[in-house]
Amino acid sequence: MISNQYVNDSSNEALPEVILRQRKEFTSIDKTKIQSPEKLVQNVSEIFAATGKYVLNVNDYDFHVFFNKCKRSSSSQVKKLYVFFFAARSFERKDGKEIFRALPFYPRWSYSQFLDGDVLCIEDPMYYKYNDLHIGWMFGSPEFNLLDAAKDFIGKSIKTGGYDIENVYLVGSSCGGYAALQIGAKLSGCKVIAINPQIYIQNYSYYFQKFCNKLNITQAHIDDDRYGRFSTEKLLRESKSTFVIAANLLSKEDYNDQILRLNEHYNLKLNYGVNQKDNVKIWLYLAESANPHSTMEDNNLIYALINLCTDNLPPPLYTIFSDIWAKNFELQSKINAKPKVETVTIKAEKVEVKPPRNFKTELRCGQNHDQEKLLVVCSHKDSFAFYKYDFGFNTLFISDSQNTYFTLYAGRLTDYIKSIVLQKGIKKVCFLGCSKGGFAAILLASLLSKYCPEIEVRFASFSPQTRIYPKNENLYFPSYAQLLSRSESDAAIKTCMQQYGDLPGKIFKGIFIILNSTNQIILNSIELNLLM
Repeated sequence: MISNQYVNDSSNEALPEVILRQRKEFTSIDKTKIQSPEKLVQNVSEIFAATGKYVLNVNDYDFHVFFNKCKRSSSSQVKKLYVFFFAARSFERKDGKEIFRALPFYPRWSYSQFLDGDVLCIEDPMYYKYNDLHIGWMFGSPEFNLLDAAKDFIGKSIKTGGYDIENVYLVGSSCGGYAALQIGAKLSGCKVIAINPQIYIQNYSYYFQKFCNKLNITQAHIDDDRYGRFSTEKLLRESKSTFVIAANLLSKEDYNDQILRLNEHYNLKLNYGVNQKDNVKIWLYLAESANPHSTMEDNNLIYALINLCTDNLPPPLYTIFSDIWAKNFELQSKINAKPKVETVTIKAEKVEVKPPRNFKTELRCGQNHDQEKLLVVCSHKDSFAFYKYDFGFNTLFISDSQNTYFTLYAGRLTDYIKSIVLQKGIKKVCFLGCSKGGFAAILLASLLSKYCPEIEVRFASFSPQTRIYPKNENLYFPSYAQLLSRSESDAAIKTCMQQYGDLPGKIFKGIFIILNSTNQIILNSIELNLLM
């Protein structure tokens, strides 16, 4: 069986610590390698030279890929290649509008952290050819089959990397699952895993007609397609590859529209768990969710899928795995469930929510101040910063006694600030800070903007640090080194640093003021009215 490889070369007494450390290594995510710039290459061999992000043009289609070279523990270890396919383009909200999430995003790239082989993630070139396309299926056009071009690209990759075809795994879900099935069928002899795939894209009522309209695909094109793009089951039956198709019984678009249609050719009595006919295994699980189609595997169940490709494990074992799959989403539904909101009457001038104990706070209010505005001053030291200044606004002073750059329990601190905002009917909030306090100003502003989307939130940040986790080699302060050291023995500090320690993705609106050590900060010269 394939699984995470825990190595115990320690004493029995040290075993808990050794396994815990290895477990953290398997589950940690190193984002730096996915954040590197893309490199334009001319051939496949350049991609397999080193871990990185690459762009290769094939037949006027740009293949954006991420390759990760596995660090093998020994030369005798079997050389494997895991190919992960794209997903539908997801949406995000920006400036009040729903737009496509930026490309590329490489679904499942983080699996490269623990899988026992090289990883190649492939984006759909269709998204770069048509920037308004939500799903592309790596289709190409009525006259050109992009799936065949992708098959040739992967074939060259297999040859370049020196992989045996039986040690190549193609993995995809939804539209990426369709591509994995189509390409895997023609790369005869490989292993294919497809989770909730569109086996028949013409049955995918959610988007297929829109797709046809965009690419001018007619019914005649569908009926006469010579590439087999609308008859995937025929390719599966003629292939020597092994196929594992997992589908959620509660997803009508997957079970009813895809699996039952496929089973018309296999005539199986379908059961919960694993069903098999020749080279095709159908794993039927059950997961309750607001969107049953999106109930994908996690970094544990991926091993169950991989092993299903290679081993004939007892069917009851996959019934247990199915129950685990169901339990995962039951827990997720409970976590995502919106709590019942009870109306609470708060007496004036009394804040019921208290800040976490590691923060010192003082709220200074003035009768002549604009009561709809709040200035939050985040201190870079143990005592309050800029405490002697009267900014002309109601002001909340905060300092971090634990010196964690305000990351320790930042969410609870934001809850405290939110309670003040709601109690006093505040409409505009500005966060102010320098150095560590500048980091805090950006962090807390980003959190409050999510917690209170109906109010205006801005920040002014002087010479801030913007990344403290993972370790920032550019920060030489002794206090920063001490914080990193403390985080290794304090799980709460480390968890909060992991969650809040990287700011670039959180910045939404603000002003940076960069000063060198010889400059004098004169707050009276800052036009805070521009922010407030």
